[in-house]
Amino acid sequence: MNRRDRRSEAQRKLNSPSDRRLLEAARIMSLIDVQFADRLGSSGSCMLRALIGSYVLLEVGIRADQHFGALLYRVGPDPERDVLRFCAANNVGIYTTDGPSAFHSWLYADDYVVDFSVGDWPAMTRRDVDRPRAEGLQWTIAQPPAYWVKRGDKVIREWQPQGVPDIGKAWYGPLYAPEGEDAVHKALYKSFERLRDLVPMIVASVREDGQRRTLIFDENARQIYAPNQIQARELLRKIAEGRGSA
Repeated sequence: MNRRDRRSEAQRKLNSPSDRRLLEAARIMSLIDVQFADRLGSSGSCMLRALIGSYVLLEVGIRADQHFGALLYRVGPDPERDVLRFCAANNVGIYTTDGPSAFHSWLYADDYVVDFSVGDWPAMTRRDVDRPRAEGLQWTIAQPPAYWVKRGDKVIREWQPQGVPDIGKAWYGPLYAPEGEDAVHKALYKSFERLRDLVPMIVASVREDGQRRTLIFDENARQIYAPNQIQARELLRKIAEGRGSA
């Protein structure tokens, strides 16, 4: 199937999480790793994964929009400690250009939330606006998959401005952005403006040889494309040891 055929297939709605196009997109995404040189192993990959994912989905024939808002995911018994939280105290995502920001980014295709950052969550500690780092989460549920697809009307409808989800449940909520949501998109695309050039190359190489690729970003969000895992590991080792610079 050529690119024109794939793009035209995007007119066909996504009707099931087992849609073969979605499974192919997930396979490609599983082979693209994301690292931040200034905070190795930290959080913050959701925006980047959503950007890459939107391109990959379109390549396989699914049109998806990038959304921003709140995320709360309960992974253990304690309703305070064991909630992965990307939001302000009122369970609303927040973005400001010169103040605090705490939000999540995901994709919305037809009636489904598609989130390619789920597999990153077990390595994270709790984050929110008033307490950027808190006591580590205690996972008592099974580790989440690398990605998930959920009915948007369910996970968005269940969101509440107070309280937390039940164990094993996730809430996707609204965004508060005083400058407007367009400001989020502009800031995002400014930070990752070279992504449009890199992603097609990365996706093409992954589809061709099935080998993992790594995107590494330095503290100024200047992208480095590592063509294979051996080179990526070496670069990350040098950065961690302070002998190299991305």
